Amino acid sequence: MLKEIKLTVPEVSGDTTIEENIAKRRSIRPYSNTSLSLKDVSPLLWAAQGIPSNIGFRTASSAGTLHLLEAYLVAGQTDG
Repeated sequence: MLKEIKLTVPEVSGDTTIEENIAKRRSIRPYSNTSLSLKDVSPLLWAAQGIPSNIGFRTASSAGTLHLLEAYLVAGQTDG
């Protein structure tokens, strides 16, 4: 049996709309200039579209393969 959990009422204040807040939102991350090897990116690509079982199901769901998903790696300044 599922238990219903009552959420608290969100605190809202200010005159900014959600659209304005989304438009102003920024994610800023520091990046390094170090190279990534194929050994470094292989686990990332596998996590995005790998096949972890013998029956062919992927790590990312695709509604029973009704829509095909593909992952591409775009690389610049590569060695080898």
